[in-house]
Amino acid sequence: MDGFPNFGVVFFDNPECPEQGYASEAGGIVFRIASIGDLKSDVVWVTNLEYEQMSRFNLWRNPKLKRCSFFRENLYRVAKELGLSVNSSGNVHVRVLSELVDRIMRIASRHYQIDVIGSTFKDTVSQSLITPLVEADAGGSGNLLVDECLNEAHNVYQICYGLYPSDHVTVNLKFSKVFYANEIMGMPVPFGSWTAVKDAPSGWSPSHKSGNSPVFAFLSELSKSRPLLCNIAIKNVDKEFAELLDIANGSSRRNWVTGQEAMLLAYYGDICIKEIFCAEAYQDLTERLDLNLPSEGVVGELSVSMGILAENHWTSLASERKVQIHGVERKIKPARAVWMRSWDRLMCWKAAKALKSAGYLVRGYGVGSVDVSVLPARLGPLMEFAAGMGLSSPLWLISAYDQYLETISGGEMGGLNERFRVEKASSNG
Repeated sequence: MDGFPNFGVVFFDNPECPEQGYASEAGGIVFRIASIGDLKSDVVWVTNLEYEQMSRFNLWRNPKLKRCSFFRENLYRVAKELGLSVNSSGNVHVRVLSELVDRIMRIASRHYQIDVIGSTFKDTVSQSLITPLVEADAGGSGNLLVDECLNEAHNVYQICYGLYPSDHVTVNLKFSKVFYANEIMGMPVPFGSWTAVKDAPSGWSPSHKSGNSPVFAFLSELSKSRPLLCNIAIKNVDKEFAELLDIANGSSRRNWVTGQEAMLLAYYGDICIKEIFCAEAYQDLTERLDLNLPSEGVVGELSVSMGILAENHWTSLASERKVQIHGVERKIKPARAVWMRSWDRLMCWKAAKALKSAGYLVRGYGVGSVDVSVLPARLGPLMEFAAGMGLSSPLWLISAYDQYLETISGGEMGGLNERFRVEKASSNG
């Protein structure tokens, strides 16, 4: 790996004035800087600066500096998941994150042959991966109308409406990132040309849960062999899960959904099919492109660095692309991306539904995770319940539950929370 640079992390004291701060190169000793000029020019530094701050100070033109969301999740969130305190007087988080960043990029370099000097090295690692991953993929459907429908059907994260009390804390529960990435990569996606379906049931159809639904039966049969893209309207959604399923939640209009999502909605609510397009066939993603995830053995599947890279791997394939259509550059959401995001939300929906049924407030779900609001007193039961579904809890939650138990008991508490700390430490090491 001769010529591959070291990666480091720098946390500026004040991101609104990026001068003084703490830095660490490749997990080395943390050192103090007085200005950006103190940083080595042959090292790539991931900073605690947001995109807006990078733009305001014209730092996005500096190739040695990257924004805090370089790995999709920003460094603050990664630190929190690892149980690292960023706001304390210590700077342990800088060294730990620096070692993590360098390790991720060295794995990426071996597997993807990313040229950090050339044009494939983008603003984020996900953008850097997307070129070698999908360079053989045309991207568009070949039909401008279908492309517009696919754009509307693409949804990264399902927001759930509701009242979230101020005395609750928000917890992000995640499936194992490497395992989850392999699951998503193994799901079928559309292949071939698209045609309109002319014989879809008309009018409103009652929910399948309350009786036989003609729409549910129609979608179930047709979707067995062909991917469906459906323009729908829904009403009278099951009150227990309405806030989890509302396709109108979010900042953009969304009337188009995949066939599998339409079936879910037809089960829980009254549905009206307005229009359907169907693709030629299903295809495994790996049949067309060499998209294998990097592998570092069994230990690698449990590591934080492999997890972050695996998540960036599949999300880069499930994101919009810029393509040339009739000589004009357009942003599109390939059918592949729409279906991968759809499978993702459906897998997360099962966990969100179980958490909602157990009495937890679900704020949203997607990208292999579910966000819930919970009282501190229920953090322990939440960890137990989540573990039963294969969802892992962030390390900070264990410490927070420790503090809560000590507060109400006036002393140290062991037992359940101690066991979770040991299990989490062994799985994240």
